[in-house]
Amino acid sequence: MTARYAIAPQIAWVDGADGGREESAVWIARLDTAELYELRDAAWLVWVLIADGVSTVDSIRAEVAELGATIDFGDQGLQGFLDDLEDREMIVRR
Repeated sequence: MTARYAIAPQIAWVDGADGGREESAVWIARLDTAELYELRDAAWLVWVLIADGVSTVDSIRAEVAELGATIDFGDQGLQGFLDDLEDREMIVRR
């Protein structure tokens, strides 16, 4: 079964564009712990795609390719980045 990802329920966030800024950034708060995070560029793009319902690794890769964008998370790759977000309880698998 393919893992599907979604933003965790204890998360509040604002996209830079929604906040009136012209930058590829999202600011995230965990409401249960008050931890704050900032994601930029490739990390921002992946976050926004998940928020828009693009929920699997394959669909994220396909959407990135369709946009003509590049994501590079080094040795950890996209799956490693998603695992990190899940470990921080920012996203959940469904």
